[in-house]
Formats: sequence, structure tokens, C-alpha cells
Amino acid sequence: MSTAHIVIDTVDVEPRRALDLLVLDRVSIRAWERVLFVQCGDGWIVEEAWRRAQRAYVCGLDTSPAQVERARRLREVRGKVEFMAWDGRTLPVPDAAFDRVVAILSPAPPQDPPPCFAMCGACCGRREKHTCCPRRGATASCGWP
Repeated sequence: MSTAHIVIDTVDVEPRRALDLLVLDRVSIRAWERVLFVQCGDGWIVEEAWRRAQRAYVCGLDTSPAQVERARRLREVRGKVEFMAWDGRTLPVPDAAFDRVVAILSPAPPQDPPPCFAMCGACCGRREKHTCCPRRGATASCGWP
């Protein structure tokens, strides 16, 4: 059996939506949870997660100011569905502010760890405390195609 690499072009929306749906089907989000999505693109996955959980608070981060602006314009609901830009290294959220952290990232060059390594010890095994680490007993997941 051969291994196929999945390449997601952020310009081509359909493959990204398929990956987003796969992630949402695997991540259980319940009412009243706070969920952080890292590299959320145009925010579709964030809005869809909120729709599924109904009473959750969801926040999407992206390093592209244009994507964040688009997500805000199309999907933001203050206090329920919000979006912020980040620099790929330091998250603009307080410690232990989320019950779940979900990251869908593009592959990084072999010499560089994926951005999630730098952002969250809870999902990538790094021992340092980072601002996105979930509250005690919560879960985090990090993946890239």
C-alpha cells in the first residue's frame, strides 16, 4: 500500500472544506465549551463548529490579516464567534482560556517544526507552557495534511 500526501491549496476552497468537515466530525464540541481554532482561514470551520455546538464560544486565529478580516466580515458574532490575527508564534489569548484547541496546519519544511509545536505543548508534546494550552482535563489536537 502506498502513502499519498495530501496537499491543500488555500485558494481551492473545496479540499479545505472537506478537511474541515473531517476534523469537525472527529472533534466532539459540547455546549458551553470554549474552542480555539488555529489557522482557521476564512473562518468557515469556526462558524460550523459553533453551529454544531450552539452554545459554545469559538475563536479563530490566522496569520493572514486578509483572512481574519474576511472571517470577521462574513462570520463574526461578538461574544460567540470571534476572530483574531496572530504572528504564528505568540497567541493573543490568556493562559488556559480554552477547553479545546484545534489546529489544521500546512506542512512545514523539514528543518522547521510546524507552527503548532511553537504554540501548544498540550497538543504537540512540548514541555513549555503556552498561552493556548487548554484547562486541566481538556483536550487539544494538532494536525496537518
